Amino acid sequence: MWRGVTAARSTSTTSRLRWTSRSMLSTGTSRRHCRTDGRIEGTTGMTTSSADVTTTITAMLHAVDDRDWDTARALLAREVTVDYSSLWGGDAATMPSGTLVESWQGLLPGFDVTQHLLGPVVLAEADEQHARCTANVRAYHHLSDGDTPRTWTVAGRYQMNLVRDAHGWKVSGITLRLAYEEGDRSVVEIARKRLADGAAFGGFPRKSRPGT
Repeated sequence: MWRGVTAARSTSTTSRLRWTSRSMLSTGTSRRHCRTDGRIEGTTGMTTSSADVTTTITAMLHAVDDRDWDTARALLAREVTVDYSSLWGGDAATMPSGTLVESWQGLLPGFDVTQHLLGPVVLAEADEQHARCTANVRAYHHLSDGDTPRTWTVAGRYQMNLVRDAHGWKVSGITLRLAYEEGDRSVVEIARKRLADGAAFGGFPRKSRPGT
């Protein structure tokens, strides 16, 4: 999920979530009402559930690992700002969601399997139509190079922005703060070569192995 983005170049929740908009503090406007059930209530009485936000993010990552590109695209906003500069260098870039998905399609099917594992999602701030959250992530990229299995792991923290439309929450921003890597990132070039040679793999197994 990482390298393709640079081509563009340009669960549990804390029971008491405290949030105050900095702009509201500076203007003296009253805070959003913070409930004790993981929700934030806005001035209109609408609530933002951390569970709803978590579901959107998790479903989007599952779709990526499943190579379910239509679902992944449907869970993204019309434009998405992505920043993997902590991993690859370069700058953040804003692009149409279709362009982002195409960049994933240009890399991930070259791996036998990828798996993005999230820690608890922390809803940092939100109102009726916008949300920002953070979550630890470990992203595994696995393939077999001949008879040798190889895995590259990226560990860090996501910061994600979301917007809400008539169909629900959509991811509008993805930033990775890299903590560390394990394995050999040269598997990225192997995955690209496999795709160039016409090999593509279906992603996360949908059925149990025989006998399990």
